[in-house]
Amino acid sequence: MPDRIVRNPARSMTSLFTRIWDGVVVAMVAIGAATLLWRRREIVSGRGIPSTPPSHDSLESGYEVKDISVRGVSYVLVAIGAAVAVSLGVVFLFVGRFEAARSASFQGLTAEQTAVAVTPAPHLQFHPHDDLAEVRLREQRLLQGYGWADRDHTRAHIPIERAMALMVGRSLDPVP
Repeated sequence: MPDRIVRNPARSMTSLFTRIWDGVVVAMVAIGAATLLWRRREIVSGRGIPSTPPSHDSLESGYEVKDISVRGVSYVLVAIGAAVAVSLGVVFLFVGRFEAARSASFQGLTAEQTAVAVTPAPHLQFHPHDDLAEVRLREQRLLQGYGWADRDHTRAHIPIERAMALMVGRSLDPVP
């Protein structure tokens, strides 16, 4: 029995995506070149002299009275929006196909990989999350409250915010 060639679906999708992308790039370059060549005859001629003279109204008022074409701007914005929508659609399509191909080729986890890990004895803490919460609460009380720093009651601690307010503008260097 001859060996069958098994193809990777993700790889064939990648080559398909590459071919489509290459076609899109070639089409964009061709459209851009055609636009440049078509509009070349309408570009200003000489040294800044427009190919069509200004209108009579523009010459009388001293400025250009005709504004930019709203219709032309609208067409450009619609074309840009359509290009973005098509690009996003293509991206989502290929991401979905890649994900489907990946999940189809995914092998399930073994019992060893899904087993719950149990730490070996001795268990020194019965409730480590509660212990951590208690330590953090004690540290917050020290940072945000008043109290004595030693057993002889000779030094006190104050909240950190109050200590920072007292130190603002003072030098931290020792006075000689």
